[in-house]
Amino acid sequence: MRVTLQILVLAMILSGPTGLRANTITLKTQLTSTHQPDGIALDITIQNEGSEPAYNLQVEAALNDNQQATARRGPGLEPGETFDTCLDLGTAPALSGVHSAVAYIEYADADGTILSS
Repeated sequence: MRVTLQILVLAMILSGPTGLRANTITLKTQLTSTHQPDGIALDITIQNEGSEPAYNLQVEAALNDNQQATARRGPGLEPGETFDTCLDLGTAPALSGVHSAVAYIEYADADGTILSS
């Protein structure tokens, strides 16, 4: 058994790198909020800079934790593709000042594992 293991390890060392490469999903996201007469709009651009498609892409956004909107892209966002959407977050807040808009992105890899950012 010990000799077999030593031969196996030696064979692995001599064979060098196997050339295996991991696939990745890298989503570059840009958000821009716009105050319009009829409310607040959130323009979202998502580009897949990875080497694997992102499946069942869903974008959720909220303004001040109470005004929400959702957009979906299916079946997948291929490497190099871009998804543009505009979410209507409703009426602008009555008080002027700084207001928080949060975007949550959910997608799946080829194995169906749910990922988020």
